[in-house]
Amino acid sequence: MALAGALAPDVRRHIAYVERRRPPHGTMKTKFTYAGIRVKDLDASVAFYTKVLGMKDLGRSTIDATKGVAANLATEDDGLSSS
Repeated sequence: MALAGALAPDVRRHIAYVERRRPPHGTMKTKFTYAGIRVKDLDASVAFYTKVLGMKDLGRSTIDATKGVAANLATEDDGLSSS
């Protein structure tokens, strides 16, 4: 890295650590496991995600702190999402 000499030692150590952990060829496998999306019509949104995108409806839960409701949805490979 060209600017490494101008950076603080702890920043240089962190950069070196990240570089060592980087997978070969610059690729990284990740799994998307959660998303929270505010919607105006929860029923219509759940219908879209289940009927159009094929997600499974796992039920709903209330969120007392926000006085809201969360719809718990899952993809075919069980990656969870919430709307």
